[in-house]
Amino acid sequence: MQVNHNAFPYRFLRAVYRLAPFDLKGDWHSQAVDVKKGFFSCLIIASVRPKILEDILWDLASQTMPRDQFEVVVLNDGAGDNVRAIVKKYEQLFNIRYAENKIPHRVLSNLRNATLQMAQGEYILLLDDDTRILQEDFLTKALEFFKKLDADILMPHAQ
Repeated sequence: MQVNHNAFPYRFLRAVYRLAPFDLKGDWHSQAVDVKKGFFSCLIIASVRPKILEDILWDLASQTMPRDQFEVVVLNDGAGDNVRAIVKKYEQLFNIRYAENKIPHRVLSNLRNATLQMAQGEYILLLDDDTRILQEDFLTKALEFFKKLDADILMPHAQ
């Protein structure tokens, strides 16, 4: 059977690809990062709201979980030096990893994948830069839930 590359589905997909090119092999490029057992990675994509980012970093700095049990990964996606300066203020308070976005297409899934590639934790918490964590024991309780439920993912629900 011969495929008609001028048929509508093929023309449509080629048109979409010209508008929003993507890697046909996917965008996940695994890197050899040692996963730390029982370790928590909090992943944040920081956009153009550095003041709001500072609020979530303050909430994470206020957590009761020991500092050697979690890290914060921040991917700067557009606020440049403002985000870098805020992250620098928190480097002394907990383990924080920082990177600039080098992905040309600012699609949330691509940005999340970039933070996942930097993460060292067995447990992952996806946060937005405008998230607030009001409970100081949130990370400790989340870790307990992960272990108790043998969960792959937890999605906190705000009220």
